Amino acid sequence: MADRPDAAKTAAVMSTAAAIASGFALIRSGKVAAAPGSPGAIPVEVIELLVAIAQSADNTDKDMDTLLDAVQNLTLDTRGWVPNADEIVSGRMDVEALNTARQLPHLVVPDDMEIQLKGWPANGGVIYVASSDPEAKNINSVWPLLPNEAIGYRIKNLNEIYFSGTAVGDWVCWTVENRK
Repeated sequence: MADRPDAAKTAAVMSTAAAIASGFALIRSGKVAAAPGSPGAIPVEVIELLVAIAQSADNTDKDMDTLLDAVQNLTLDTRGWVPNADEIVSGRMDVEALNTARQLPHLVVPDDMEIQLKGWPANGGVIYVASSDPEAKNINSVWPLLPNEAIGYRIKNLNEIYFSGTAVGDWVCWTVENRK
């Protein structure tokens, strides 16, 4: 990647040199002997263009050097990763009735953070985790969370999770890092 600016600079110099060489070859082709304005003479506009190209080549080199110096001295204040969180937020909810799903509360999960759900260690049954009320009541579409088992989800809001359970009074708890 460090060679790229040099390659662009070399290409610009080579194309300018090619244009100048073409102009000189055209001038030396013998058609220059004609008087200005006569048939076979090189138009004044072409000569002026060649002179402008030759003069701008030096300016291009200086501008390119200035640009490369500026890029090399550029410092960015970025770390390349998301900063640490300011706090943690935790909570728990219980299974109120069998075959009844509950939605976890509204809690925004910051980017690059993961919510951790855990079945309470003293639970007597299984917590069923899903993404909707009907799914939380269907054993075929849930994640069974055993006592003291944990699972992480990278979601935008805690309220995207529903749960039910096999024993009334069992708890599901959660924790997530948060930014103020």
